[in-house]
Amino acid sequence: MSSYFMEAEIELDKDPLQWWQLKEAQYPNLSKLAKKYLCIQATSASSERVFSIAGLASHDRRSRISPEKLDKVIFLHNNMKET
Repeated sequence: MSSYFMEAEIELDKDPLQWWQLKEAQYPNLSKLAKKYLCIQATSASSERVFSIAGLASHDRRSRISPEKLDKVIFLHNNMKET
């Protein structure tokens, strides 16, 4: 780990997956983790879902709901276990 932390940072326009491919022999465990998490595509789907739920929970008929209660409703909805 200490040798990894002493590595120079790569430039922002460089591909981090290529860097990890070059360093795979030197850092085999970190390389596996990096490949696993760096390949995840960014998406806005989950944040859009939260805004949609918030819109449903705070429409005209529920305009008096407090922000704290709205936060709790959204939290509970997002963390409910589906059966």
